[in-house]
Amino acid sequence: MLSLICSLQFVVLFIYYLSFRNTPSILVKPTLQKLVFFREYLLLTVIPYIYYVYDDKYLSHYIFSSLDGNVYFLYATLFAFVFIVNFLLTYRFCEPVIRKSLSCFNPGISYGRLFFILRIGLIFSAAYLFIVTFIFDASIVGLLKYRSSELIAMRAKLGHGGGFLTFNKIVLKQWIPMLSYIYFYLYFSNNVNMRRFDKCFMLLSLILGVISSIWYFEKAVIGFYLFGVIGVYVYSGRRLKKRVALVLPVIVLALTASMYVLTYQDKIIGTQYLSDILLHRTLSQSTGSVMAIHYFDSHDFFYFSGVSNLLASVSGDEFQSPYAAIIDYYVPEFSETSGAMSSFVTGEAFGLFGLVGVLLSGFIVGLYYSFFEATKSSNFLAIIFVGLYGLYFSHFYVASSFYTFLWPVGIVYSISPFVCLALLSVSPCRCHKNIEKCVP
Repeated sequence: MLSLICSLQFVVLFIYYLSFRNTPSILVKPTLQKLVFFREYLLLTVIPYIYYVYDDKYLSHYIFSSLDGNVYFLYATLFAFVFIVNFLLTYRFCEPVIRKSLSCFNPGISYGRLFFILRIGLIFSAAYLFIVTFIFDASIVGLLKYRSSELIAMRAKLGHGGGFLTFNKIVLKQWIPMLSYIYFYLYFSNNVNMRRFDKCFMLLSLILGVISSIWYFEKAVIGFYLFGVIGVYVYSGRRLKKRVALVLPVIVLALTASMYVLTYQDKIIGTQYLSDILLHRTLSQSTGSVMAIHYFDSHDFFYFSGVSNLLASVSGDEFQSPYAAIIDYYVPEFSETSGAMSSFVTGEAFGLFGLVGVLLSGFIVGLYYSFFEATKSSNFLAIIFVGLYGLYFSHFYVASSFYTFLWPVGIVYSISPFVCLALLSVSPCRCHKNIEKCVP
């Protein structure tokens, strides 16, 4: 079993080498495609499979112990193999075509107007963040005021509420970090001259991004935010130095560990606790993609009722994601706190549409990531999508779920203010010149 799983990875590595042998390494040019392959596929999915199969370690796992054999790891590996091959091939052939098409969609930008609107947006963001932080005792205020048990209760209350708290989550987790990423993109870009005055606003955007990243007392979000800045740096056309690329993950891990210390306080009894947490978080990301095969071996596929509330209502069903169903079935005692587990896309794709979902998942996700990567060829589209690129660069969405790629309402919410920003910044004169360049 273990040798077969490892053999499949050699095949995948060979396909990756043939497809991208002429591109810079992930250390100097970490693109979305490379991160999906090395981070989501290898680090968070296949390596944990190998770990649990070796010496039957899965038998002592709190969920994997429900399996009646390790053959489910082989099925999960085959599904992941199909996904990554389809994903790499889709990206390899579609990204250049999409990039060439988008390069002509490049209306001229009035950067003076753009910076003016950004300043107004940043001032409103700062005022909003200041008000909600003190009203809800969140972020730095909560860390200074509450003990670890109270912080856990506050995180659940703030993160799972509806109404205003849902809007607040969009603002703090998406709009404010994305606004910050636009400032960094303009700073890193070679064709934009940022004045010292606007550099001060960029520093303010960094401060707001950090405060909003710890607003919910989540440990890893501050690391995600800063890693997104690196993604924006690469998106702007720059390359990392290998020394810097090796040091950056250490810095991000150190910041994440500091959030664990601030959140759990007296529960942290040594570095061994932090290393165990890191190992657990890395390995557990693979759980759902294996358990989905076991669960849906005896349950019906969810189809579109597992994609969104709207599509579920059309079929007369109640919405529930496959990974949420797995939590409810195997460890119901964790359903209140966890809600749903995050895991590789193939588990949820299988739970939704069976083998057809697995076959199509690599193609669908590959189109998304090809488009995101190709938007850098248009200055206009970069303003809209650079913030989203930073989020996808820093978060491992491919190792989290699949239904969000089928029903991208979250993406629409994320980019909506930045579409308005880009449209308001268009310069008609420069737009006419750019159109003339693209007309054959």
